[in-house]
Amino acid sequence: MRSVSVPLMLKLMEELLALHRSLHEISEQKRQALLGNRIDELLTWVNRESRIIKEMAGKQTSWCVAVANVLAERGIHPESSMMLADIAMMIRPEDGREDVLRLQGQLLEAIRRVKEANEQNRKLIEQSLEYVQYILDAMAGSTEIDITYEKPAHAPKTPEGGTWARFDARA
Repeated sequence: MRSVSVPLMLKLMEELLALHRSLHEISEQKRQALLGNRIDELLTWVNRESRIIKEMAGKQTSWCVAVANVLAERGIHPESSMMLADIAMMIRPEDGREDVLRLQGQLLEAIRRVKEANEQNRKLIEQSLEYVQYILDAMAGSTEIDITYEKPAHAPKTPEGGTWARFDARA
């Protein structure tokens, strides 16, 4: 008797892979919007990203149920903490073992690419915020105090009406 759970598991893995690839494409579009200072476009991409993440959560839940069914069909308690590669080894080759392993590798690569793109976008946003803070501090002008070294016995004093510069210029 052929398992119904394995084809369902494969179908859901393919759908998750497509969603991860969509997330990667969106992160690339977000980067372009960030670089072009197109805030409205950036918000559009963030909204699309949110919808995909919600869809992904539902697919992951369904996928976990399919995996639990694959394990249950093989007499293994679904709550066990097995790796996908271990589960794949329980699936007969004719039932899709190689497909599970192939999709696992593709999913891991897609997840890595999304994480990498999101990290780059995070750095761009940080740089942008630092620049804005620098401009705001520069516009504040003369009420700002230069931060200099003083002997530890002397506590730094802020003159009345003065503020500390919040921009930290890094080399």
